[in-house]
Amino acid sequence: MELSKHETFEEFDVYLKKLLEKLHLDQDEKMELEEEWKQHLMDHYQALLQQQMDREAAIQAAIEQFGEIAMLQNEINQTYPNAKKNHLINTAIIACICLIASILGPIILIGARPYFPIAAVMMAYVIHSFIINKQKNVVFSLFCILASYICFWQLAAQIKQESFNFEFVLNQLFSLEWSRLTGSNGLFEIVTIHMMWYVLLLVQLLSSKRYQPLGKRITQASFQYWAMIIVGIFLARLQSSAEIGVIFLNIFMLYGFLQQIISVQFLSIWKEKVFRLVNYRVRN
Repeated sequence: MELSKHETFEEFDVYLKKLLEKLHLDQDEKMELEEEWKQHLMDHYQALLQQQMDREAAIQAAIEQFGEIAMLQNEINQTYPNAKKNHLINTAIIACICLIASILGPIILIGARPYFPIAAVMMAYVIHSFIINKQKNVVFSLFCILASYICFWQLAAQIKQESFNFEFVLNQLFSLEWSRLTGSNGLFEIVTIHMMWYVLLLVQLLSSKRYQPLGKRITQASFQYWAMIIVGIFLARLQSSAEIGVIFLNIFMLYGFLQQIISVQFLSIWKEKVFRLVNYRVRN
């Protein structure tokens, strides 16, 4: 029996909402499970209908056979790693990468004295976590991407002391110096910024988050990346020296990039692989 496209299952939605609300998972993981479980309930519901059971009874039976909420919550919370702990690990890894890159980068590239930009990393964390990452509206994100990109090219034209126009953008895009990925501005070069953006888009294309539309994933990732770049540019202008300003630029760009590349799910997968490898070597 085919389900009507307009048929709603409020009972399933209510059941899943109660089941998900006390799970120690982040929002993305909950959305993934919700999609999977709802499909399971729908499949079971259809099977019951084919057994000549009426609609209401089939819905109730599917829910009852899926499991009691408290019992499932307890089992899932014991099975899945704590989301808050994973996010702390995720943030710590990204912060460490940014710190190491900003300390070693100036020394390697221009022979500058070491600088420990803990404040810059903390600002990147706060701005991303409590402001940029909270924005989920796709239309607003698209508008911000466009505005950020135009703003970026205006600032690039100022730095290169050229007029900002369409010809300038085309010349820069189609004559990128691919041999120059880093320079006196660290990673903050037009070619590197775009290359990292392309990598970010590729990661979203290959992402396992099938429960989120591809367009939404790409939009949100691009919005966060370019928003961090623009915030970094404006904060860099407030710094007391050009050297510190460059460090701010690089930290904000790198932080925004890594937040889209290194995910909690990615860490969990690799943690499991490492544990399996260690256990295998111990047994053998």
